Amino acid sequence: TDVESAEASVPSDRDNILNIVNTETGGYDKFNIKINQLIRTWVLQLIKDAARSRLDDVVDGEYGEYENDCVIFHQTVGTLFQRFGELESALEMYRVELKMVEKNYGSGHLRMGFPLHNIAIVLSDQGKHEEALGYYMKAMVIKEKEYGRDSVEVATTLLNMGNAYLSQGEYDKAIDTYNR
Repeated sequence: TDVESAEASVPSDRDNILNIVNTETGGYDKFNIKINQLIRTWVLQLIKDAARSRLDDVVDGEYGEYENDCVIFHQTVGTLFQRFGELESALEMYRVELKMVEKNYGSGHLRMGFPLHNIAIVLSDQGKHEEALGYYMKAMVIKEKEYGRDSVEVATTLLNMGNAYLSQGEYDKAIDTYNR
């Protein structure tokens, strides 16, 4: 959003508004930043409300105990929150997804690998590397069983695990994990 490029149906209205914005708010740049922050906050709240409503539907039984669309919704919203830097909200979405998948498929099913891996990434982003490693390891066991030890999926998890070890200063473990 850029206030300087905004138009008005009456040119004098535009000039008056821009004059007020410039003199009363500390200039166009500060005003644009504030407007963008307000829009971001509003959009995030809309997303949180939609997620809460969707989860309420699951709890109320509208979707039953498991609904694939609801799982995908929570995974997608988790990813969105993660990209916005809203890590606690992302974690909440991924944990809901994890519970749904685990309840429907069991703890060793391939579908468990996705939320486990996503939770681990968020925990690493939060600096909780030790906790993240536990989730990476669970995801890796599932991926090795389903895809094989030398798969791209396992390699991706090993790379992230190595990065977690590196972030903790455990260089030997990081190197061993990278080389595996």
